Amino acid sequence: MRILDAVIDGRVVLVSSQVLRAEVERNPHPERRAVAEHVLGLALDAVPADSNVWGRAKQLLAFGFNPMDAAHFASAEAGRADVFLSTDDRLLKAAGRAAVVTKIRAVNPVLWAIEAGYDRN
Repeated sequence: MRILDAVIDGRVVLVSSQVLRAEVERNPHPERRAVAEHVLGLALDAVPADSNVWGRAKQLLAFGFNPMDAAHFASAEAGRADVFLSTDDRLLKAAGRAAVVTKIRAVNPVLWAIEAGYDRN
């Protein structure tokens, strides 16, 4: 919630993507889907799922990403994100392996909030 507050306050810029929006639309749980759609509405723009994103996602598979996670990470790169937040340990490990070819740091949002000072009132 503190990270979302920082997004609302303009201290953090949320990057979204067509890949993420498509995944959210497929969520079979209406309440969860509605919350996710609301959060995505806080993003200023959505990175298009173009051939560059899909080509990069294909390259990222070599680091152990599953196909959708690779597409999410490639979208974050295309959107020039500074950090990729995820609670998925498998994705974070793959992103750690990919660190040799990317400038985006992947981290658990709780750890990032503490590092960035968003864990305080």
